[in-house]
Amino acid sequence: MSLQVQPVGRRITAVAWLPPRAGNAYNDADLHFVTGSGGKHRELVLWTTANPDFNGTEAKQDERPPASLVSKVSHDGDIHGIAAASSDTVATVSSFGTISIYQANAGRLVLRESITAHRFANGEPAAATALAIQPVDSPDVEVASCGEDGRIAYTRVSRLDALQHYEVDSTVITGICWPTRAQTAISTRAGQVKLFDRRTPADVSAVIVSPSLSCSFECIAAHPSQSFRLATGTNEGAVLLWDTRNLKSPAMEVFNVHSSNVWD
Repeated sequence: MSLQVQPVGRRITAVAWLPPRAGNAYNDADLHFVTGSGGKHRELVLWTTANPDFNGTEAKQDERPPASLVSKVSHDGDIHGIAAASSDTVATVSSFGTISIYQANAGRLVLRESITAHRFANGEPAAATALAIQPVDSPDVEVASCGEDGRIAYTRVSRLDALQHYEVDSTVITGICWPTRAQTAISTRAGQVKLFDRRTPADVSAVIVSPSLSCSFECIAAHPSQSFRLATGTNEGAVLLWDTRNLKSPAMEVFNVHSSNVWD
């Protein structure tokens, strides 16, 4: 495996691959991905790169074509997360607490809709920290976001104003994922994993902590096919793998793989 590096002159804060346009990655001559940036250059950028599987070659690094910029558009606030809803629809969350939907039409990124999803109790916008797309095969999927306000926000990609809020923590929620189509899992700055199911919104269905560790969780991810397996990244550079089949005593493995925060 070789590593390609391409300087872009921006502070990249998020990245996401778009699903294959031909329905199967092996049929796409080019692959597309999106990057988000923050600071002085707040931009959402669509890129394309040659598909090495389609080309059927194992060219050396300097022989492979670099990623090519297809389209870019300014973004309101630092981009804190990107998720692809389809091969031509992208959702983002920002430091201003917004969820935004962009369309990639005819090689151009176009802002379709945006809404402020996270606010503090005094009404001021709270930064959104992460988002995740519901794992269902539907053109009208839901997006879930979390933020510094301790809330989860749910809405449909096709209609952002159908917004639902749930207060699930008193601290910053740092990450969110969908282990199943009905359940979301979050990570918190206080070092907790919480499972939340809107079918019983009165209570968080489970709270998972590690009695042997004292650290903050910066992100969370779910296994694509085994809903009981979760992974969290910490502020100390560790990755924790969880088996939640026994919620009263979940199994955990610790991998000290980094020397600083694991953000994603």
